[in-house]
Amino acid sequence: MLGKLIKYEFKGTARLYLPFFALLILLTVVNRLSLQFGLGNSEFLEIPAVISMMLYIVAVVAVFVIAMVATIQRFYKNFMTDEGYLMFTLPVSQDGLILSKLIVATIWNIFSVLIAMVSLFFLLIAQFDLPIVHLRPAQHSVNKQRIFPILCPKRGAGKLR
Repeated sequence: MLGKLIKYEFKGTARLYLPFFALLILLTVVNRLSLQFGLGNSEFLEIPAVISMMLYIVAVVAVFVIAMVATIQRFYKNFMTDEGYLMFTLPVSQDGLILSKLIVATIWNIFSVLIAMVSLFFLLIAQFDLPIVHLRPAQHSVNKQRIFPILCPKRGAGKLR
């Protein structure tokens, strides 16, 4: 029964969380492209680049605030109001009801942190010159003398014969 409670709690809370996650991902892509192509360097596109970065920062803060506020609101609304009266008529123990809400709230909060970290990673990776990100057609071949000593630290593993 705990699985069903968790499933329905996810369905009830996903309507709130997923649009904010989608907004954060969209703003990450917009800001990543803005940083990648240097749109903030031109006079004409500097203001939209700054506005999109400010919206990104607001979205990151909003994801955390909404995660906390939604968690508190769901607990209060589902246990202390008229909806709570109906909730306690279910043939489930009170521990099961509280545990299901706690598990779902914890998962959403962890997911909020992960989404924000991944988003920030993709924004910051544009600032560094990583060969993974900036591959040129001539760089597709692998330099075996540099890679193999790292992968195989045995003596002479990096020598080609």
